[in-house]
Amino acid sequence: MKSWSCRKISTFWVSYQPGYHIRNKSLKKIHKAASLGNVAGVQHILLLKKNGLDDRDRKNRTALHLACAKGHPAVVSLLVERKCQLNLCDSENRTALMKATQCREEECANILLEHGADPDVVDVNGNTALHYAALDQNSSMAAKLLSHNANIEAKNKDGLTPLLLAVTENQQQMVEFLIKNGANVHVTDKKKRYCSLIFKIKQTKNKNLGMHVKHKGVGFVFFIFIYFFATPLACGVPWLGIKPAPQL
Repeated sequence: MKSWSCRKISTFWVSYQPGYHIRNKSLKKIHKAASLGNVAGVQHILLLKKNGLDDRDRKNRTALHLACAKGHPAVVSLLVERKCQLNLCDSENRTALMKATQCREEECANILLEHGADPDVVDVNGNTALHYAALDQNSSMAAKLLSHNANIEAKNKDGLTPLLLAVTENQQQMVEFLIKNGANVHVTDKKKRYCSLIFKIKQTKNKNLGMHVKHKGVGFVFFIFIYFFATPLACGVPWLGIKPAPQL
């Protein structure tokens, strides 16, 4: 059974909840069947028109949301084949694709992406599915999102791109992955705090970084050079007396 927690990224909470808290009393029949992975049940409910394909529960969730959060690709496939709306949002403005990403249900996410789900919808905190993949250090999911044209430079309400979010959380593997896929290494958040965030990580995580450098080899040494030397020179760090590189 998956556990869940919440983590605060700057001023916004990012949920690691792998699924929804479900109360059967608040669900319609189609939601119950979808959350249980009951394909035949969903078919029967739709056939008898007991519920609509895109009916919402009290938290604005559709059957697709629940099937993705619970990891039932057969139900997801059925709903998609019946032409459900892929980009409807729950009460936190999260799509089924976001829930599949948060819950690490990649098969469900793949079905949605292959049928045209929008990877760039933003939730109440401005996060996209790629932000959640970055936070979870899920490079395979991030790669799938990018292959379907997810915006690698999307910023949340704190002005954090997926790369800045990964840097802030000291997710070295994800940082390397995003850089290799073209993320802008000179981007700053809305308060121009990029370099200070990098140096904060250097100060507080120095021991861990040293261990990573030792085990990651030349590639990671190059990453450290880019982030702790080259990028600060380009961005400037006033409190260290480093001025930004001149604009050409």
